[in-house]
Amino acid sequence: FLCLLGLACLWRSTMPSTDFATAEAAQTLRQATQTPGKERPAENAVLRALLDLQKEKTQLNKADPYLGKLTGSGRRGGKRWRLVYLAPRNAVVAERKGQAAPSFLDRGWYVDGVVTAVQRFEDSPSAHVNQNGVFEFLGLGGFFFGYFARFKWPSPEKRTTSAFQPITNNLKLFGQDWSWPFAGAGAGSE
Repeated sequence: FLCLLGLACLWRSTMPSTDFATAEAAQTLRQATQTPGKERPAENAVLRALLDLQKEKTQLNKADPYLGKLTGSGRRGGKRWRLVYLAPRNAVVAERKGQAAPSFLDRGWYVDGVVTAVQRFEDSPSAHVNQNGVFEFLGLGGFFFGYFARFKWPSPEKRTTSAFQPITNNLKLFGQDWSWPFAGAGAGSE
């Protein structure tokens, strides 16, 4: 799914731009983050904007380094991001080719009215972690299901690509916390 790309480009949508196409794509993404129920761009317009900004990622990263924006620039606790939109691989491939999605299910979807999911990145001297999970589904809350992962970012000043290694699965329910390791995950400084 194209969720991290969405996260990345939603951040980029806050950047000023001198290029009209980039500015228009950024405006589309800003409108996509509106509260569910308000007027938003069509799902295919959001996907097109994400892909347009993806082409510009190297130039945009030089203008305002992405790693610092994503992680909160070393702030303790990192920075949290809300999941708004998902697109499956088939939708991305079709949009890149300028074709219609192969089926009704193979398109981008606004998901923030169905699920409350967040992603948190922390890049402090003591931790380089990513927490990803769901807090509410179909209006039912009071739980957390997700994972913690290490992340690394080789050459953040040049690249907008990171790597993740999941460490643990986590479930919080009825005031209890359960955690179990991902297979093959070794102990680290986290």
